[in-house]
Amino acid sequence: MSILTNQLQKNLQTLKKALPSEDVLSFVFSSQDGVDCAFLYADGMVDKQVLGDLIARPLSKISLKEHLTTAKKAVEFIQKTTLLAECEQVEKLADAQSQILDGNCLLLIDGVSIGLILGAKALPVRAVIEPPTDIAVKGPREGFIEDMKTNMALVRKRLKSPDLLFETMQIGKRSNTMVTFCYLQGISNERLKDELKDTLQKVEIDYVPDSSYIAAILSPRKHSVFQTMGTTEKPDIFAAKIAEGRIGILVDGSPIALTAPFLLT
Repeated sequence: MSILTNQLQKNLQTLKKALPSEDVLSFVFSSQDGVDCAFLYADGMVDKQVLGDLIARPLSKISLKEHLTTAKKAVEFIQKTTLLAECEQVEKLADAQSQILDGNCLLLIDGVSIGLILGAKALPVRAVIEPPTDIAVKGPREGFIEDMKTNMALVRKRLKSPDLLFETMQIGKRSNTMVTFCYLQGISNERLKDELKDTLQKVEIDYVPDSSYIAAILSPRKHSVFQTMGTTEKPDIFAAKIAEGRIGILVDGSPIALTAPFLLT
């Protein structure tokens, strides 16, 4: 598998060839002593002000050459210098491409064969409002939206337990849709969770536009008159189902959350 090299221009050319779309942009700048650095990101999916204020500006005011003796030392120095909380290392070109398309920014430095994935997402999302399908007369009026991170936070807000665990996987050859399993360790049926994950991993599908596709894949009896997967747009109902021992499923891009099994026997 192809990996990043220590040549900045070669890395940029390879990645731009793999991601030729015009919305994938690169921004090259230099450190105080002339070491070239570059951002690579999808336009409209990152916070450019964060990249400028917390990454580019600090790096442009320091000397980098003395810290480039090894890739590991260079990366450690960059992570200490920058002021961004989310910062991960990447070596494979395929992983770098996936992170860029997922809305993260890739930082490359000339002379370093490791890239840094910077968590500076700024995806367009709608506000958390009452869902039209689950209007409550009494109780919370918050509803899930199409953003995975927001939905996970809405669940964590209601289940402030260290036993609440999230496990994420990708499905869809072209969409690479994030699917997150939510469960309470020691209460939920983890064997069921593993079976559901195995089922999804074996499925070959190009695009997952909505959680209804996941529900159809995971339904054991396709033509049963009984409902096998629960659905809701309300975080409070979703959290209550998890607290009962069910497995919750969140799908990125969909406000409809799933719970399994629908009935506990």
